[in-house]
Amino acid sequence: MAHPPDQYQSRPDDLSNAAVQLLPGGIPCRIRQLGPGDRRLVSDMYAALSDRSRRDRFQTSPPQLPENYLRLLVDDVDQTDHVALLALVPAGSQAERPVGVGRIVRYRSAPASADIAVTVVDAWQRRGVGLALARLLVRRRPSGVSRLVTTVSADNAAALALLARLGTVALVADGHGTYEVTVELPSPVASQE
Repeated sequence: MAHPPDQYQSRPDDLSNAAVQLLPGGIPCRIRQLGPGDRRLVSDMYAALSDRSRRDRFQTSPPQLPENYLRLLVDDVDQTDHVALLALVPAGSQAERPVGVGRIVRYRSAPASADIAVTVVDAWQRRGVGLALARLLVRRRPSGVSRLVTTVSADNAAALALLARLGTVALVADGHGTYEVTVELPSPVASQE
């Protein structure tokens, strides 16, 4: 992503909702709410993903994120029923850059259930960013949500392993190379760390 150094610097309004966590290896990661001003950032992160990472997350891999996806991924975020978070590393430094985005979205037809999705740029995969995002999403999940229900490619071992760390998992193969994954979450009090 070739942008000026301050392209993704903190905005004053995003600091009160930020959480800093140490990733394995001691790297500080700042996780903040995704906001309406993050459309270009989300689009750029998607464009920088490998084809494999795009397919793992979206089950498709066009080179640019379609406008209808941008509306869904950024404009529809209300931080109540659609919680979205952004991970930046190394936290607080001049070199701080976005490396991951995650979301948890309540199903209108089943208010105790929500979908979850996490995307991490290729260079930061398997370094703890996805798990940090997922755990914080579960803690900040919409009120009343007790389970996650999502679809994962059968060959996406990283996503399946991440979901298994969030709660009790049940997998149902759909016959099309994907699983419907249900994760029964611990109670909100028990999920606090």
